[in-house]
Amino acid sequence: MTPVVLPSRAVDAASVAVAKAVEPASPAQQPQPFQHSQPPAPVSPKTVAIEGVAYRRAPVIEYPDTAREQEQEGTAIVRALIGVSGAVERASIERSSGSRLLDQAALSAVKQASFYPYRENGAAVAVMTLIPLQFRLEE
Repeated sequence: MTPVVLPSRAVDAASVAVAKAVEPASPAQQPQPFQHSQPPAPVSPKTVAIEGVAYRRAPVIEYPDTAREQEQEGTAIVRALIGVSGAVERASIERSSGSRLLDQAALSAVKQASFYPYRENGAAVAVMTLIPLQFRLEE
């Protein structure tokens, strides 16, 4: 194999081309940084008072036997997302009753409830509501 020697003129031209490629562009020629367009933030459903929604099937509270035996009482407030069909799509404890057993019973009751769709301007819309469920032992 014979080594290939390039004429110095070709090397110089290549060096000049590389040097020009890395020179900073003038401010008018500099590319603008790519700006990511942010998708709009999801709009949270409107929160309405429980009086603003109508039950199709109200929550049926089942007092847990263990909570009854331990004489646990309290009021759990459940935050519920009511979908456009009136079904409870999501439920969470907004304020605890002070008892894990009562809170779980409250969540279960709300998840099984259903509502008539909430309407605004004639169209069904998803809404959030707070549902208080009271657990009191009869004397």
